Amino acid sequence: MNLRQSYGSLIFPLLFVSSLPCRADILVVNAEGTGQYPNIRAAVEAAVDGDEIHLVAGTYMGLDNQDISYHGKAITIRSQSGNHDDVEIMPNGTAFIFENGEGQDSRLEAITIRLAEQAVRIRLASPTIKDCLFIAIINGAIDSLYGSPTIESCGFLEGISTLGPAAIRATNNGKPLIVDCYFSQNQNIGGLGGSILIESGTVRGCSISSSYAREGGGIAISGFATIEDCSIQGESADIGGGIEILGGYGLIRRCEVRGTSGTTGGAIAALFGDPSIENCQLTGTAALYGDAIYFGGNRLTVANTIIINCGGTCLGCGPVHLRSGSKIDVRCSDVFGNDSGNWVGALDGLLGEGGNIEADPIFCDPDNGNYHLYSNSPCAPGNSNSDGCGLIGAYGVGCGPSSVEAKSWGRIKGMYR
Repeated sequence: MNLRQSYGSLIFPLLFVSSLPCRADILVVNAEGTGQYPNIRAAVEAAVDGDEIHLVAGTYMGLDNQDISYHGKAITIRSQSGNHDDVEIMPNGTAFIFENGEGQDSRLEAITIRLAEQAVRIRLASPTIKDCLFIAIINGAIDSLYGSPTIESCGFLEGISTLGPAAIRATNNGKPLIVDCYFSQNQNIGGLGGSILIESGTVRGCSISSSYAREGGGIAISGFATIEDCSIQGESADIGGGIEILGGYGLIRRCEVRGTSGTTGGAIAALFGDPSIENCQLTGTAALYGDAIYFGGNRLTVANTIIINCGGTCLGCGPVHLRSGSKIDVRCSDVFGNDSGNWVGALDGLLGEGGNIEADPIFCDPDNGNYHLYSNSPCAPGNSNSDGCGLIGAYGVGCGPSSVEAKSWGRIKGMYR
């Protein structure tokens, strides 16, 4: 019989024990092996559904503190203090594995994983990963196939990969939710998506900066994902400085996207499908085609979007480039201040149609990153509604912090100071 240890454990008669309500236990692990359990593996093996494994402050290394499978258990592994700065796990390989159908009650919380070859592997599971920090992970921090994890309020810093995105890969029919996360200085040298490659699911309220990939400097979408309320700044050697859309019906809304591409699509490159861009602000630079947007799919919809301050070497090509046979619908959008022209190229003839304008948006303080609108902005709802447009752009009227910053970025960034 495998009896797990517990504080003040007593042996009760079997009938009396069976009449008691179930109670979750806290299993304590110390990095020095002096806790209730000598290592994380031993604690997981002893744990049952509902238990929490608390890691005392310290650095966890060694074979029994890596490649930890949850074994399908609905348990939580977290730092004892609830602060990710207090617990650091440095595995020689993978830190945690979810591959036995784990659900949202299988949780990893408030820890730091550093210098792993891979931090978390997910297969056919949907765990919750919250308030964790991933630093300098090699070949991807979280790799999810056929899974729908919730990844919340996590930071991904200084990852580097030659195999895929440096932070998160979530593909193969999963529907992850990635919310209020912060990505900085991630590099995917060999593939798609500097920080994220996602097929379906949602990325919401996230900040991506200094992210690099061969294609899709910040994010690459391979199917039907929604990217909303995000700030994305990326660089691509080839296609899609900020975002690359590989097909499907990807939706980008209420996002600020900045990027530089070595060839096509300074901010966004959509190669296939019927994607939509709504209430966004785009700034990009492309060496060849589409300073802001390159589109090569069936039909692209752009609505209530500001395209501004784009640069490029193809004078007269304009901020948007369409491959032959591709179509674009643009309405209620402001295209202004772009080096290679505004309503030119693929946008020629669309100025004045469907509420489209060419005017200074009158931002509050663009030099300091505040892209809210003054009340007299032509993009403000009260001034742009002759065609029922409402707000144009990603930010509202009023010179406070952006709506997205108020919800997430200030708090998230504060975690890494």
